[in-house]
Amino acid sequence: MNDNKQTENNERPDLEEGIVEVLSKESRFMIFLYLLSYPELDLGGLSKRIGKSKSTIHRDLQVLIETGIVNEIRQDYSTRSKFYALNPKFIFEDLPELQSPTNIAKMTEEKRKNLFEFIIQTARNALFILDNSINLTYRYLDHFEHLKKALSIPDPETFFRWGQELGVGIRIIPLSEKTFPIYVKHYTKFAEELNKEIYESQGNEEVLGGEYLVWHVNLPLRKILR
Repeated sequence: MNDNKQTENNERPDLEEGIVEVLSKESRFMIFLYLLSYPELDLGGLSKRIGKSKSTIHRDLQVLIETGIVNEIRQDYSTRSKFYALNPKFIFEDLPELQSPTNIAKMTEEKRKNLFEFIIQTARNALFILDNSINLTYRYLDHFEHLKKALSIPDPETFFRWGQELGVGIRIIPLSEKTFPIYVKHYTKFAEELNKEIYESQGNEEVLGGEYLVWHVNLPLRKILR
């Protein structure tokens, strides 16, 4: 392994022409999802997980790199493997900008339609990952519950320490038609500040990923129940 890295493409991807069209291909979108789930993967790892040939994945990676979605971050000269990761700029700056009112206002009707379909497909794939993670999560919770079953919680400090060790947070916010816009207003501001601070805290790091995966999902519960 060495620290020879490809020069990062600092040019902003063409939001109107690039991202939706590039990620509309299933194999490219799966590369995006896997690199969202893993800090880095090489060509062989992506090929095995996605079930496509290395030549197909390699071609898709070149398109993703050219669009600024993926970076080639390092090469292991002992195995000649190149490793890839999502471009932090794409995640924290370009992707949020794609859905900004200013950008959507500039789009043609066809591009707005494509973007809407892209959002639906993204939600489907996110729920697919969540669905396939749920059995593992149940096993994790059973294991944690078994370890703590015989123990007591003598003080608040113990309670909060166990909660931190568990690492699972729950927040349920029921919203009406009247209060949902209030939530959107505050969350939009929060998300913008959060993205900015996380992106800036990355510094020169090119690899995303960590110990936690945070899901943020708005569900129109009443419509779903109907």
